Amino acid sequence: MPMTAVDPSSLCSLFYTSTASRPLSKSDLENILMNARKTNLQEQVTGLLLFTEGKFLQYLEGPHSGVLKVFDIIKKSKLHQEITEVSQKPLGRREYGDWSMAFLADVDADCLQRAVEDGDVPLTGGLAADITNTLSRKP
Repeated sequence: MPMTAVDPSSLCSLFYTSTASRPLSKSDLENILMNARKTNLQEQVTGLLLFTEGKFLQYLEGPHSGVLKVFDIIKKSKLHQEITEVSQKPLGRREYGDWSMAFLADVDADCLQRAVEDGDVPLTGGLAADITNTLSRKP
């Protein structure tokens, strides 16, 4: 199947999961967030990062080229292993335009579902389902 050219400035979203390569401290997570927010700002990428039970679940959105650049940095990071791209889709508008990187830690599927229903975590239907399904899977 031939590759289709993609406008590098068009918006897209990418959702992936990964496993931390080692136990992470609160300080490690704060450093990850600080670096992610800096890079995301430079690349005009926004999104949401969940970390629970040693697993990352992250949703990125922004210009296609920026999202791919950020994801490439993540794939090269020694802090991530078992990286799985769950979805990558064109996006008409941002869902998290105000968040350089929202962050939630130590959540389970039930906790996340309650937060979504209460409006505390503004997840849209498809992303909420992807994240909830991923959190619900047992290793």
